[in-house]
Amino acid sequence: EVRITGFLGQSVVLKSGADRAWNLSKVQWSIYQNTTYIASLKDGIVTIFKFWKHQGRLKLNSKTGDLTIINVNMDDSMIYTAALVNSDDTRRNVKVHLIVQEKLKKPKIQKILDSHKDGQCHVALNCTAFGQNVNLSWTPDGEFNGSYISGNAVDSSLVLFMSFSGNGNVTLNCTASSGQQTETKQMTVGCSGGSYYQNETL
Repeated sequence: EVRITGFLGQSVVLKSGADRAWNLSKVQWSIYQNTTYIASLKDGIVTIFKFWKHQGRLKLNSKTGDLTIINVNMDDSMIYTAALVNSDDTRRNVKVHLIVQEKLKKPKIQKILDSHKDGQCHVALNCTAFGQNVNLSWTPDGEFNGSYISGNAVDSSLVLFMSFSGNGNVTLNCTASSGQQTETKQMTVGCSGGSYYQNETL
């Protein structure tokens, strides 16, 4: 069984697993244990069955037997079975387990506290994630001559407290991660002449 991840609203290709040297004479894609056929290829002719769940969203490659699902949704998460027959009557069954996830969004950074005292900048930033089961982490970007601390994420937010020399600026990265997805938001903060400033980048 092959596991593949698709992202909500995008297209995903389910590989048939056919050898490149094969000359496919028949391919049948099905779902459910009762073998509900959704797409087939026979003698070069592609048939897309009018199954309501995938109506208008399937494409079958007549050379490779790969199945493309367009505009995937959460209900598309299931096991798909491809039954292949080569021109020499070699047969193969392949199961593809599709897992649909919401694409991870960039986190948001907000300043919640800043002060300038005794030549030091004291700053607190809050990073907020969007979605479920998202991990957050803070890291300085490049060299950082100061101190910082961040606790544990609460309600999809992670606060960073830091102190550094008031003569320079510091760039911080907040990284959101979920599974194999990561997205990073960056902000530069600093103090100049006793005044605080920030610069947020995408």
